Amino acid sequence: MSGRVQPSRLISVSRVRTDPIYFFVLLVLFIFSKDSSAQPTELTSPNGRHSLRIMEQSLPHTDLVYGNSTLVLSKRDRAITKVPTTGYLISALWSPDGRYVAVNNRRGNSGDYVWIFSLIDGRALKSPDDDSFSFPLSKITKLYPDCNEGSFDRDLTVAKAWKSGNELEVEMRWRFYKAALIVRHAVYKISGRQLMLVDQQISRHPVNWQPARDRESAICLRKGLSGEVLKHLRFQSSLKPGIRP
Repeated sequence: MSGRVQPSRLISVSRVRTDPIYFFVLLVLFIFSKDSSAQPTELTSPNGRHSLRIMEQSLPHTDLVYGNSTLVLSKRDRAITKVPTTGYLISALWSPDGRYVAVNNRRGNSGDYVWIFSLIDGRALKSPDDDSFSFPLSKITKLYPDCNEGSFDRDLTVAKAWKSGNELEVEMRWRFYKAALIVRHAVYKISGRQLMLVDQQISRHPVNWQPARDRESAICLRKGLSGEVLKHLRFQSSLKPGIRP
């Protein structure tokens, strides 16, 4: 018996490998591995002094549910900040004066994606877990009564652009089942270590609304993806229309 594989085991392995479910699982893993690998692994500032990357390694004593990876901000190849995170990088917006960076870090299918770091000392001025950009659902319901807790689906917050050296435009979206998509464009000013609301505009749109420029941006963010992955993403969007990643 020693060192010899029994014929029955060979038959068992052969059956597993021809099982359609087995090949389906392989296909799913293949698609999502290509999707993940196509995301930017490192983002560099225009002047080349700073860079951002996500390490697939957790920091000590970190809750692995929300911090199974580490976001690293480096200056001239030296790490100046390491924070626990999950997911992957989408984009980095470097302020025109070289003092800040806003990071869009996809951490799930909804929620707040935005980090803001000081490039002077590496300190995080905002993390996706804080309430710097919070806007109560009750205020939306007051404006639009049919957009309430009972019809709420999900929300999304991303950084859009720097309006000046210390003023950042962000976009928040709330999707409500069979009701509407509420969009809030807001500008926040960095003052010291605080974020101050400067201006905001709230608008209502059909549930599946999405401006053409956002579709173009999404394609740019996904550049490098194979045709198979893009088809898969479109298929997923058709199953769950509304706010897209």
